[in-house]
Amino acid sequence: MAEKCIKKPRSASTDRAADTYRCYKDRLQLFICTIPVDLTLDQLKPFHVQRWIDRYPALSDGTKRSYCRTIQRAMAWAEEQGNTVGASSRDE
Repeated sequence: MAEKCIKKPRSASTDRAADTYRCYKDRLQLFICTIPVDLTLDQLKPFHVQRWIDRYPALSDGTKRSYCRTIQRAMAWAEEQGNTVGASSRDE
């Protein structure tokens, strides 16, 4: 799912684009590893995200918001693609 939810930069002309891609991919992968394998995207709830973030108490409030935003953007992308109903959170 992490690979599908974000676009890889077309060129590595800017380190910033590559860093952004890597950041989103890494955060999504961390999150995906914390949810049940059989959980479908339509079953994913805000408390799943909150539990994940709560595992990192040392994070600043800004970083926590950024982590939430990562998941929100991925879910918005999945909805735009029509991939939410019944799709497993780990489907490729």
